[in-house]
Amino acid sequence: MILTKVSSILIAFSIYVYGQSNTTDGSPVYSSECISANTDCEADTECIHRLAVLQSACTTNTCQPQCKMAALNLFQNKLGRQLLRTDASCVPGKDELRKCGFLPNLEEKHCLLQKIVCETNMQCNAKWELFFSECEADSATGNCSDKCQQLYKAVASTKSGLGFNLCTCTDKDDQICEHIRDNVIGKCISMAAGKIPHNITNTPKLVPVIVPQPTITTQKPFVPNAIVNTNKEIESNVITSNLNSPTIGKPFKSLPKSAPSTAIISFSSLLLFFAVPLFF
Repeated sequence: MILTKVSSILIAFSIYVYGQSNTTDGSPVYSSECISANTDCEADTECIHRLAVLQSACTTNTCQPQCKMAALNLFQNKLGRQLLRTDASCVPGKDELRKCGFLPNLEEKHCLLQKIVCETNMQCNAKWELFFSECEADSATGNCSDKCQQLYKAVASTKSGLGFNLCTCTDKDDQICEHIRDNVIGKCISMAAGKIPHNITNTPKLVPVIVPQPTITTQKPFVPNAIVNTNKEIESNVITSNLNSPTIGKPFKSLPKSAPSTAIISFSSLLLFFAVPLFF
């Protein structure tokens, strides 16, 4: 009870200081609607605790994860939703909330906040759950079938689901936001807009064209041909070198051809030399 009162006093004081530091003519810059919603939140124990966390987390103006979680937790409370759906002029850290897309009235909302915005509406939630259950697995492979495109259009046709088309992620987000933005809904949005082909798995037929499989088999027969050509080049070089020898144009003597016959004659003479005495 004491903690609740302390939190209420701190929040009220911060709202007062913020309002006084941003006035030009003495009138507060926060709206009566925001003040009324803030008063209702302070009267609820759960809501004021979540608001106190938001006040301490959203102070850096750098879209830290703790600010995101504080905004999402506050929005999941009924009174917190009513407060964030105002112009948020009296909400502590509203500049960071607006910069990071953590306010539900923004056209470009954080994808996780947009998901919760849809889930808090019965019509949008029913269509989102059907789309997510039917198409989340296919989106992981880069596909968005005609059926999934129609299911997503049904989600985006609702007032609470229209924000999916422009939802964003911060530079400090985890993979959940990026998965929703780039895969779950991103593929269907891009395909519906005609930016990428309908079915990505059917289009990479360019892959075998870039690296054709037959190229591997057609290169093999050329290996022995390359060796034969090399031998021919070597052989022609030898021939060329012989043609350039100093003996070119001079007739060859018959010595190499007559050498065998000379050897035969000498051998015959030798036989006659030893055979003649046998007859005498």
